[in-house]
Amino acid sequence: MSPSDNDSVVTTERRPLGTIDEVAAYLQVSKATLRDQRHRNVGVGALATKVGKHLRWRWEDIERYIDEQASVPVGGSAA
Repeated sequence: MSPSDNDSVVTTERRPLGTIDEVAAYLQVSKATLRDQRHRNVGVGALATKVGKHLRWRWEDIERYIDEQASVPVGGSAA
């Protein structure tokens, strides 16, 4: 591999996916809340991905959701 080949390689460090325990603790909600949101396809629960039989979350998705919610006026809804 020449030095110029190395310049085109992009590596990104990915955080491990969040477990239901980690996400519930981070958001200070119960695991039941996350499961209910997943079932109703709302909130952070809707962002979960099944990995085998387990629910997992990408931390970037959670952060983006929180940022979006912070910009929604009280009593309003996100577009």
